[in-house]
Amino acid sequence: FLALLRARDGALWAATKGAGAVRYARGRFESYDMQRGLVGNSINALAEDVRGIWLGTPEGPSLLPAEGKPQNFTQREGLPHNNVLSLCPD
Repeated sequence: FLALLRARDGALWAATKGAGAVRYARGRFESYDMQRGLVGNSINALAEDVRGIWLGTPEGPSLLPAEGKPQNFTQREGLPHNNVLSLCPD
């Protein structure tokens, strides 16, 4: 795993290189990857803020809100570059 995060709801998130992120909660594993709307499958960093779980990838950050679809951010949305190596919630 490249990063681990204990979310406010008690879920454990694990970042992988090439297989997206895995959420473990209440005895169940759930995978999040490009097929589920993330911008990339290699997750470098994880963070949580009031909007949801942030996943940093070489293709840009993705936000998994508590409700709704993932939101992706890239140079098309105005970032200076896509590669996210770490995240720090504000």
